Amino acid sequence: MEENQSFLELQVDQTASKNLSEVARWARFLSITGFVCMSLMVIFFVSMQSRLAAAMSQIVPGFSDLNGIGVLLAIIIIAAAVGCLLLYFLFRGSTLN
Repeated sequence: MEENQSFLELQVDQTASKNLSEVARWARFLSITGFVCMSLMVIFFVSMQSRLAAAMSQIVPGFSDLNGIGVLLAIIIIAAAVGCLLLYFLFRGSTLN
């Protein structure tokens, strides 16, 4: 019976190594592109938050301008934090050797 091997001691051939390095390059590219897109979306939402709050106040009657801006800003910050965390893990995984 074969001895249990750790994942870190796994032996791969040259083709698999080439494929894994190609996947790592794509993951790095996608994570950097994701960081750029995430920052552009945050800048867009912060610059347009007054218009978004006005539109939300027309849809939801109890949504005042001051409360609307705070709620939209909190939602934007939480979504950006979750997205950046996932992109960070993707970037970190692509740069490990």
